[in-house]
Amino acid sequence: MQGSAPAAGRPPDGGNGALTRIRLDYFTAFRRLDLELIPGINVFIGANGTGRPI
Repeated sequence: MQGSAPAAGRPPDGGNGALTRIRLDYFTAFRRLDLELIPGINVFIGANGTGRPI
């Protein structure tokens, strides 16, 4: 059936909805930040005020 909606809770591409990339422009101390995330746990550390994205 053309144009049918994906199953509830599933993204339209059939993926699992996990984040694979984060891109920020002009976010606090960063002019541009482009991160590719790996499967599993990704950890962001930094001093207070540096604008950790998550």
